[in-house]
Amino acid sequence: MGGKYPHLCFLIDLLLELEPESRFIHIDRPAEESIRSLVDRSAKARVWLRATPEQCKRLQRGLWEAKEEGLRKILPDKVLRVQYRALPADPAGNVERIAEFLGLNVRSGQREGAVGLVRLEAVA
Repeated sequence: MGGKYPHLCFLIDLLLELEPESRFIHIDRPAEESIRSLVDRSAKARVWLRATPEQCKRLQRGLWEAKEEGLRKILPDKVLRVQYRALPADPAGNVERIAEFLGLNVRSGQREGAVGLVRLEAVA
């Protein structure tokens, strides 16, 4: 099973309890960049998804602290660190690195789809 959602940072203990052999991919992005990104996305959101800049900052700081605390509990060989800025710089290389880390046999079309997602995210 896999998931990509920042709030999973709050669940690292539970994930390790459920599956001690879990592997984690840490997309390492500076906290201030993450805060700016969330503030920008929130300004475009409607109704309940909208948050003030201060709420965005508090959320991102909480996620950051939970992530850092959780990562200290994971064996180093179970964490793959990927620099956020490296993703759009080399999407294919990073997709290959992630697939290898996870031990996945990835078909060509799947690889191209994943690379396309990285490129779309980089433009957003």
